[in-house]
Amino acid sequence: MNTKDAFEGILEGKRIIPVTDSIVDSIVDKFIDRARFGKKKYGVGLDREDLTFPDYVTHLREELMDGILYLQKMETLHTEILSEIVSLKKLAMENQSYEISAALRDVERKLQEFKV
Repeated sequence: MNTKDAFEGILEGKRIIPVTDSIVDSIVDKFIDRARFGKKKYGVGLDREDLTFPDYVTHLREELMDGILYLQKMETLHTEILSEIVSLKKLAMENQSYEISAALRDVERKLQEFKV
C-alpha cells in the first residue's frame, strides 16, 4: 500500500474543509454539529426519502415561524436592556458616580448600534 492509498483510507468518509475565518469556521462547525444532532435524534439526515416536497415546505415554514418568534423575543430583550441602562445611568448620576455613568453610556451607545 502506498502513502496515497493509506492517506485516502484514513480520510474515507471524511472531508477536509479549509480554514477561512472565525465566523465562517464557526458556522461550518455548527452545520456539522446540527446534522449530527439530527441524525442521532431522528435516526435520519436530509438524504431521507420519506418526505415529500410539501413536507419540506411545511418544515421550513415552521422553522421560519419559530425564527420570527425568537427575533421578536430578542427585540423585546434589547429594549428592556436599554431601558435598564438608562435607569442605571440616571441612578449613577444622582449618586455622582461619573465613571459608572460614563461606562453605562458607552454600553448604551454600543447597544444602540443594534437597535431594531
